[in-house]
Amino acid sequence: MEIFGTKFDMPIYTKQSGTWSLINNTYVKNSGSWVEPTSVYIKSGGVWKLVKSKPGSQTYSTPGTFTFSMPAFNTMTIELWGGGGGGGLSQNGGASGGGGDGGNYTKYSLNSGTIAPETSITVVVGDGGRGAQGSVDGFGVAGFAGTLSSFYSAIAALGGNGGRGQKQSERPADSFTPTNSTTGFTLVTSESGGQGGFGVQNGGNTTNAGGGGGGMVNDQGQGQGGTSTNGGAGKVIITWT
Repeated sequence: MEIFGTKFDMPIYTKQSGTWSLINNTYVKNSGSWVEPTSVYIKSGGVWKLVKSKPGSQTYSTPGTFTFSMPAFNTMTIELWGGGGGGGLSQNGGASGGGGDGGNYTKYSLNSGTIAPETSITVVVGDGGRGAQGSVDGFGVAGFAGTLSSFYSAIAALGGNGGRGQKQSERPADSFTPTNSTTGFTLVTSESGGQGGFGVQNGGNTTNAGGGGGGMVNDQGQGQGGTSTNGGAGKVIITWT
């Protein structure tokens, strides 16, 4: 491999004519063409160590399950928003259903070397809870809870509770138990989603659906808003250097 110069995440020097010089940029020659590598390792004390990686980020904002290929990195953060809860429902002139709670927010850091580069990671983006439909004995029902967002089955942000119905309490969101035993994740911060408001009294014989919960809003970004009855979708953002 020929190397002659992108900037490193730690200083690298070469000795030329008895003088140590700092390497500012690095390229490798591949099939006759010089290209910038996405990662560079050196062998020190018999161990290969990452000295340079290419920064990047990946955002998932559509509910569902996705596959993320782990890059080589020095630092990585994972932010997760759970889906917002769906609004509750009332009928027959009672107070309108309550709004669903916003999805929860968590932020984790991941230690370099915890997961090998090119490992396939499962990413789940939570869905917003469905707004309540139907009734029980002529009364409305509670909305459905939002579902959780997760990364590698090791960390997650829970969904928001479903909004209360005319005579029902909130529908609670699912809990989360990690199934991947890999260590190396550190919780940086976590915040609970906002609580859905109470319904208001309506004198007519109408159907009233509470607003859906949005994703948790924080100083790093925000979850996605709900519709008039359904909760907003979750989100996962992965950032590395």
